[in-house]
Amino acid sequence: KVRFEFVSTADASAVLDIFDATGRQVKTIFKGAVKNGSTYNAEFKPENQVGGMYIYRLTLGDKVYNGTVLYKK
Repeated sequence: KVRFEFVSTADASAVLDIFDATGRQVKTIFKGAVKNGSTYNAEFKPENQVGGMYIYRLTLGDKVYNGTVLYKK
């Protein structure tokens, strides 16, 4: 499994989505209101997915953060 940890920089709504290498959304692993300065965690464990590269997108208020993770099954 992959564990994500982030600290909110504002009171806002947050969504953390996971996509496969083709850009297809696999799962939303976090969705909710967050508070400024608070730490949040979310975990992703592909159930029927194969190992490989996944893309994450964290939308925090009006800001968007993207990155990639490698998952070995």
